[in-house]
Amino acid sequence: MKKILYFFTGILGVMLFWGSQANAQAPKAPHFHLSSLEGTIYTDQNLIGQSTLLMFWNSWCESCSIELPKVSALQEKMGRKRLQVLAIAIGDTETNVRAYVTSHPTHFHFPVLYDFGDRVAMDYDVNRVPTFFLLNKNGELELAYQGQGLLEHSRFQRVLDDLLERRHIYQTLYQDFQEGVW
Repeated sequence: MKKILYFFTGILGVMLFWGSQANAQAPKAPHFHLSSLEGTIYTDQNLIGQSTLLMFWNSWCESCSIELPKVSALQEKMGRKRLQVLAIAIGDTETNVRAYVTSHPTHFHFPVLYDFGDRVAMDYDVNRVPTFFLLNKNGELELAYQGQGLLEHSRFQRVLDDLLERRHIYQTLYQDFQEGVW
C-alpha cells in the first residue's frame, strides 16, 4: 500500500513540476483595468484560475464581424467555467461599440470591455484587429494570433485542448487527493 502511495505521490510531483516548468518562460499578461459595457470592472486578476481567450476587435472590422459569432459559439460549446472569453473593443468610440453589440446580440455571450484610449491594446502590442491571446489559468500567454481564422487553426485547437486537459488532470488529481482516493 505504501508503495502505491509513494508511486502516485511521485507522479503528482512530476506532473506539478512539469506543469510549472512547461510555462516557466511564458510571459504574463500585462496588467489592465477595464470596464465592461455593463459597468463591471475587469482586471488582469480576472484572468487567473481558468483559461482565457482575449479578443481585441472593433465595430467596423469586417474580419471581426466574421470571427465574433465563431468565438461566441466556441464559448457556448466550452462553457464559461472551462473557457473565459473577454472581447476588448479598441480603435472605436464607445457609442459605436454599444450600437454594434446591441444590433448583434447573438455574437456576445461574453463580456465586452471598452479600452478607452487604447491603453491596454498598446500594452499588449496590438496593431490590428482582430488579435487574439490565449492565456492559461495562471494568466500566462500560450498563443497569440492576428487576423481571421484562429478557431480553424490546428495549432489553436491543440493548445486549447492541452490547456483544458491540463486543467482537468490537475482538478481530478486534487479531487482524488482531497477524497483520500490514494
